[in-house]
Amino acid sequence: NVHQFSGYTSGQWSFSASMYVPGNATGNAYFILLNTYADPSGPFNWSVQNLINATAGTISDTFAVGTLPLVRDAWVPVRVDFDLTANTVSNSYSNTLMSTNTWTSQSGAVLNLAALDLYSDTSSGVYFDNLALTQVPEPSALALLALGGLVAGRRRRA
Repeated sequence: NVHQFSGYTSGQWSFSASMYVPGNATGNAYFILLNTYADPSGPFNWSVQNLINATAGTISDTFAVGTLPLVRDAWVPVRVDFDLTANTVSNSYSNTLMSTNTWTSQSGAVLNLAALDLYSDTSSGVYFDNLALTQVPEPSALALLALGGLVAGRRRRA
């Protein structure tokens, strides 16, 4: 299952999802974020590839050192925080940091979010829900929002 994106070439972003792996699941599934995706014949280039190995009971980031035990029979958060301006990515599973890397760690990669690919080659069942891509406000924007809230709050009291 692939969802394509366009226009995401800078800024800080967070991609989150809920993942469910049944207790009796086996085989492999993947949670992939691509920086280049041209359907149907390519080119393709990956920035994040999480291998969900239900047989081994692990989830791992195949591009950076990071493996965690797989949680079964429960909805578990998956979150990828990435900064296309700073070229960084942090990968979390079950609210635990699994890995950090550069977004362009693979040869030919670019600073772009092109697609989400939920792929299964041998899995007997991995489910995703609540998929969301959100922009993370820059700290200066947060400071301005906080300052605006103080000013607005002050006016109401007067």
